[in-house]
Amino acid sequence: MVQKGNSLKNGAGAGDALDGVVNRAKYSAALKTLLPYRSSPSKKKNVLPSSKSGLFSFATASWLTMLMWKAFKHGLTPSDLWELKDVDKAEPNAKRLSRLWEEEKRQAGKQASFVKVVWRFGKTRFYVCIFLMIFSVIFQFLGPAWILKSILSFTADLTQPVEVGLLLAFLAFMAQLIRNLAFNGLWMMGIHTGMRVEGALQLMTYEKMLRLRHGGDKVLSQAITFITNDQERIAECVTGGVMAFAAPVMFIMCITYTTIVLGPWALLGNLVFFLFYPIMGTVARFIGIRRRKTVKVTNQRVGLMTEVLNSIRLIKMYGWEHSIRSKEESLLKNVAFLQSLTATLTPMVNILAAVLTFVAFSLSGNNLTAAEAFTIFSVFAAMQFTIGTLPFAVRSIAEATVCLRNFQKYLDLPEFDGDMDENIECNHDSVIAIQDGSFAWQHELEDEPESVPEPQPRKRKSKKKQQNGPASSEKEVEVLNGAAITPVVELVDCLRSIQLEVKRGSLVGICGSVGSGKSSLLSAILGDMIKTNGKMLIRGSLAVVTQEAWIYGDSLQENILFGSPLNTEKYQKVIDVCCLREDLDKLPHKDLTLIGERGVNLRYVLLFTEFEKFLVKEDNTYNKYPHSYHVLYFSGGQKARVQLARAVYADKSILSLTILMAAVEPCAKKIFETCIRSYLADKTVLLATHSVQFLEACDEILVIKDGAVVEKGVHATLMERKEHYYNFLQFHNKDKENEELEKQNGDVNPIIQGRKTSDTPSPRKRSKATEELENMVQKLTEDDTNYKFAGIKSYIIYIKSAGGYCFALAVFVAFLAFVFSQIFTKVWLQHWIDSGDGLYDDRKKNATETNDTLSEYELRGYVNENPDLHLYLIVLLFSVIASYLIGMAKGFLSTRLSFMGSVTSSWTDV
Repeated sequence: MVQKGNSLKNGAGAGDALDGVVNRAKYSAALKTLLPYRSSPSKKKNVLPSSKSGLFSFATASWLTMLMWKAFKHGLTPSDLWELKDVDKAEPNAKRLSRLWEEEKRQAGKQASFVKVVWRFGKTRFYVCIFLMIFSVIFQFLGPAWILKSILSFTADLTQPVEVGLLLAFLAFMAQLIRNLAFNGLWMMGIHTGMRVEGALQLMTYEKMLRLRHGGDKVLSQAITFITNDQERIAECVTGGVMAFAAPVMFIMCITYTTIVLGPWALLGNLVFFLFYPIMGTVARFIGIRRRKTVKVTNQRVGLMTEVLNSIRLIKMYGWEHSIRSKEESLLKNVAFLQSLTATLTPMVNILAAVLTFVAFSLSGNNLTAAEAFTIFSVFAAMQFTIGTLPFAVRSIAEATVCLRNFQKYLDLPEFDGDMDENIECNHDSVIAIQDGSFAWQHELEDEPESVPEPQPRKRKSKKKQQNGPASSEKEVEVLNGAAITPVVELVDCLRSIQLEVKRGSLVGICGSVGSGKSSLLSAILGDMIKTNGKMLIRGSLAVVTQEAWIYGDSLQENILFGSPLNTEKYQKVIDVCCLREDLDKLPHKDLTLIGERGVNLRYVLLFTEFEKFLVKEDNTYNKYPHSYHVLYFSGGQKARVQLARAVYADKSILSLTILMAAVEPCAKKIFETCIRSYLADKTVLLATHSVQFLEACDEILVIKDGAVVEKGVHATLMERKEHYYNFLQFHNKDKENEELEKQNGDVNPIIQGRKTSDTPSPRKRSKATEELENMVQKLTEDDTNYKFAGIKSYIIYIKSAGGYCFALAVFVAFLAFVFSQIFTKVWLQHWIDSGDGLYDDRKKNATETNDTLSEYELRGYVNENPDLHLYLIVLLFSVIASYLIGMAKGFLSTRLSFMGSVTSSWTDV
């Protein structure tokens, strides 16, 4: 990989220029969004059009219409998507957020809070969202409180003119429209702000990872969890956290209005809401606690899975999957059930409040009219929205706070010390100089404690010694600021008394036995190790080719460019000198073929292409498969060459190559001559290898033994001395002779032997390999836009995985019963109000006979005088209780079904 600089630290000054002083120009573009209509932006600029849209287009997201239609008709490709404006991109926002964080640390010191920094980052937008939320709640209240009551009164009074009804209907429409526009506007602005925050945090995460002195698997798992999970929680909080401000506003308006309409008895229904607030807050807090525990367990599981993937085969990983995930799964089940419970009970609170209010109001001898009943019911229904969003808002704020505090600990981890010893004595043309340098690796001793008591590190250190034995003569135990990630560490000395001076443009070979310290020396030069003694100076930029090739999920070209702009001439030259031309010709889409983390890597793309090309004739007979059959068991050479091409294309002054030639051995000599000795002739190259033919051509050879440079010089001089270098080559040559003898005697791995000697594979081998690899390659190269309906079979498999047909039917019946119970409660309330005192039919008949004109209220009479009043009230109360019980059962069953369907292995067969 290519080592990047500390762009965020150096970009603090640039952030000042970008952020600037608050002025009119800063908000001029945003204020233009308030215009009802704005002309469409130029189609030549493929920029996200939301910033150029008018008020109605922004609030309704109509600027997405054409893109959605194209996605529906033809599907989308990456080229169809818009680019972000410069102010929305990750880099300027990351610079600004980093600058604010540095200011916070200078002002608050150890009390610095990254939560406050994020608030400052989007403070203006947050205030606007809060205002829009309150504005939306006010119009949500006005609709049922005033307009609906007026409409119900209008329908009951037959003397009112039709124009009044039309006006009231128009006002109801406008109130709902304004409410929707305000709410959609705050949602769109929240998503926009969340996009900025998320992009800034992602870039800061990557930049911090590149600056860390030594991360380890735990820090890597923390970064993965933060990027894939925690940042989504933060963006969710930016969008939905403002909904917490709606609850007190709505509660004050509702309690005032309902008391005016029904008197003191309305306080009973409001009391239900008032009691429900702390209940929902407690549930949300408990969800936050479980969520924090889940995040910690998830970090441990990600780290463990990384170790598992590096240690055992995939089939064994799935065999242990349940035991690895069991604790995390249990926590997630608890959280999911609580969320399902709140989602079920929240819609019922308005019904419970209304029913209790009506029961108490009627039993006290008051008359309940339809206008009053359904107005109160609608007001409580509007209040239900704030109750429903409160747990979500509180939970998102709590989870985002936890995530940001963990990210703050991640930012506080020690970084690579880029300060070099400029006063070191060395030649002016030296690019690397180390004098009496000793370096140590940082090892973790403890697994994420919340706090570390003072006497604990010594006990844990001694326990580590008993398990693994003494690793070095001197150890240092540190308690880092980021306790949740790497709280207790020890320094294990690996390199000692290093004396090194490398001139510009030289080729330095590094050799030694396994475990001697070759890779550690290169890591020390890169800054991955901690310098415990001596001085070091590095002049120039570095690129590194690691021992294990790192390929990410993108095209082969993007893996080489690694974010650098494409220079076609330079790119084609790098392809040639790194011996990738032949590989490109074999790929189905040349250098645009996707490789990496999508389930199929470069090896299998070449394998399938070569397999079909050379193995099978048109008449389905088999060709002999001489040299090309080697591709079937091709090594990691292609990946290593891609990684080498990436480092070469980066055009850094110093290249560090770790055991490269072992991975690209078939074309190693050509790469060494055309790339390292020719194309990189003016670069400084550090090559860790044990190949004699390459060491002979090096300008200088370093021999590493037991963490020290025991010998250095050119090949001829070192061979004449017959000391460490001479003994190393003799031992290495003897090992090669033993390998050749084993091959001649047939004592060789059958897989290796088969790949070099078999010319005609059997049809059985062909069928298995071809079918498997064809599926893998298809997943790699197929167009992502070709989505097809999987058919009813997918649902059948899911139902079977989730507990079977009976369990799925029980869930379906529970959902139907819950909906039916809610409908029944409302219908029964309507029936009770319409029945009045039970004499409606008699009064209407008498009024017809006497030719009297009575209003609807006079015909129905008073509901509290109905002889069946208690029956109506008992049925109403029991319907509410039944709804709650059915809702709890629905929540439990649906949560269990979703978890069983997601964790059962048979679902992966779809």
